[in-house]
Amino acid sequence: MSFPAKIAAAYAARAIAAPRSRRGFALLVVIWVLALLTLLAMDVAGTTRTAALLARNQFETARARALAEAGLTQGIMGLLAPYDGSPWHVDGRVRLLEYAGGQIAVSLRDEGGKIDVNAAPIEVIGGLMTELGVEPGQVAAITDEIAARRRARALRDNTTIPSLRGSALADGRIYRAPFSNVESLRLMPSMTRDVYERLRPFTTVFSGSDRVNPMTAAREVLLAIPGIRADEVEALLEARAAPEQEGIVKQFPPLTDVARYVGPVNAQVATITARGMTERGASFIREAVVALGGEPQQPFRILAWRQVADDAAATAAR
Repeated sequence: MSFPAKIAAAYAARAIAAPRSRRGFALLVVIWVLALLTLLAMDVAGTTRTAALLARNQFETARARALAEAGLTQGIMGLLAPYDGSPWHVDGRVRLLEYAGGQIAVSLRDEGGKIDVNAAPIEVIGGLMTELGVEPGQVAAITDEIAARRRARALRDNTTIPSLRGSALADGRIYRAPFSNVESLRLMPSMTRDVYERLRPFTTVFSGSDRVNPMTAAREVLLAIPGIRADEVEALLEARAAPEQEGIVKQFPPLTDVARYVGPVNAQVATITARGMTERGASFIREAVVALGGEPQQPFRILAWRQVADDAAATAAR
């Protein structure tokens, strides 16, 4: 007999043995005790179930995080030397991997294919915001603030160097770029969180170039270039996405009248985004900015390491 039943039986026995006038009261006490014990049992059961669900969710999240970090390792190896011989594209294409009972979506994005907020022409930065749907008044305010920050840094250092954080000046001082990281954009008065989140995937401080690499730039970046033709952009993107054919060199359509804004950029830096997904639906996104070192002792360096908010409506990886 269970403990609550024993207590109820004891109260019932006492009620039977008691005078008739007290039996009604004793019955009410028994019913009250049974109700209280039932509520306590339900509370314990609910707490136990909640604790079990929390433990399972934490376990699944930990698995998803481990998968994402394994995906970063795979991406770094893809940058250095693909283990399976197949090239890892650095234009943001997503590669799906099966690993340890889960799935990983990995993408590599060349920083040279992004717009450098320290070096790019102001009109390109403004063009990107316009392409992303930012209001014209806010575009003007933000570009004015970026230009003012660049001028202030140039006057302070008495130099016109537009980028290359850490470069030595003529008098031996070290030039510091106006923006040490993309997150610094959030400090500008006119920059809202919404606009920043739109800009973040397409901007960088690591290329050190006033141009973008058209072979790795995203559609939004290419369309931000003043005077560019949309049909040429689509033709270039289509050619880039076409599969490789052995023995045949790919031919890429030209981008006319934009040589000032595009060109090869030897940044040797890429952003790796990895999203780990478990079979129960848990997911975790980890992002790292990796610079290739070119030295056997240090083939790469991690320049940034962050967790990315996982929006269920977003794509598997940026």
